[in-house]
Amino acid sequence: MAQKENILQKLGKLFQSNIIVRRRGDGKLVVKDLDFTQTSLASNFIDRYSKIVGGGSWGAKYASRQNISNYDVLRRELFKDYDVMDSDPIIASALDIYADESTIDNMEGEIITITSDNPAVVDILHNLFYNILNLEFNLWSWIRNLVKYGDFYLWLDILDKHGVMNIRPISPFEVVRLEDHDPEHPKKIEFEIQGNGSNHYGSMSGGQKLILQDYEVAHFRLASDANFLPYGKSMLESARKAWKQLTL
Repeated sequence: MAQKENILQKLGKLFQSNIIVRRRGDGKLVVKDLDFTQTSLASNFIDRYSKIVGGGSWGAKYASRQNISNYDVLRRELFKDYDVMDSDPIIASALDIYADESTIDNMEGEIITITSDNPAVVDILHNLFYNILNLEFNLWSWIRNLVKYGDFYLWLDILDKHGVMNIRPISPFEVVRLEDHDPEHPKKIEFEIQGNGSNHYGSMSGGQKLILQDYEVAHFRLASDANFLPYGKSMLESARKAWKQLTL
């Protein structure tokens, strides 16, 4: 008798493929792009990091691990610039406005509206968003960090038969998104937690790195520029050069 799969095993299989195809009752196919790569429009065709990745975009399928490591170092330098820019009162106010405008209550007094033909789905999602994720308190800071860095990560504590039970924000400084690194599973995506984050989230020691599966991490990203894939582009990036000139 085959052993029944738990929720983690089911999620692992589900996230092995970024495209899910379902057939509706009327016979039409519905395609869901879980990774939202179809909406990652290239707003700028100039690769800013050609010297690092050898002329191709970061998301090139066969980019070498060395080039990826170099890019990760560059990302951390960008994040440091964003932190300094955030100390400017005008830029800090702009980030606050992004978060304020994104978390305005609707007519029902809720930040988000959940709609579904299935009342049970509405109840489950309402409990997830408002009672577990506590969006009314957390969403403002999440969005502000998202527009500041271009990426935001949440570690999801998932229990079988219960679902998401807890969440922990992860610093973008400590996260590396791994794609096309497993030849046997080309669609597999994992997240490597480095630095102090590996000790904080995984209780690991001895310089080990914590690897989280795709379904264990909620990766929010502003995928408006293909040159930054598989990461997002900060809203501050377009102003970074002008800000550096002004600081001179």
